[in-house]
Amino acid sequence: MRTRVPSRRYDSVRQDWRAILPYAKGSLFFDHTDKLENAYVMLSVSLNEAISLRQNGDGEKANQEIVVVGELCSRLALRINAVLHAMGQHARHFGIVPNLSLLDATNFQSELGQRAARHSNLVCQLLLSERSQFLNKLNTLEELVDDLSDEFIRIARGGGRRHLQYAVTALEIPGAKPV
Repeated sequence: MRTRVPSRRYDSVRQDWRAILPYAKGSLFFDHTDKLENAYVMLSVSLNEAISLRQNGDGEKANQEIVVVGELCSRLALRINAVLHAMGQHARHFGIVPNLSLLDATNFQSELGQRAARHSNLVCQLLLSERSQFLNKLNTLEELVDDLSDEFIRIARGGGRRHLQYAVTALEIPGAKPV
């Protein structure tokens, strides 16, 4: 007996994103969104504080703050990867094949991110099933989150003005001003 993959409700990623979720899925989505947003806000506020302290000449306090920022970055990365991993497990278990758009290399500021996006897209074009393409994309994003957070934490632990500037760059923060 062959099982069929559930059909899609919509034909595009844009339609999927605009669709209304059933109550149970919606509450799960908003719960995880809140947790991710809270972790991101805590990281952003601490990073801004470290940058302000550095710019105001208080290097010692900035170095202390950047250590905290490293820990907050680790927590955010853990939450992001938990969501990505759960999506992959769900797709594997239920055979879900969502609409898929390729990673856009221009959305990444670092060479590492751009290279990973291009590699993922190349692999997706070679893989035959849409499910494999989706799982590859999730895996690529998990690896990117791990690599970027590891680099940020390594740099943050080094301390110093130059390290703070590299840490901001490692997070791929759009529009971030050099420290």
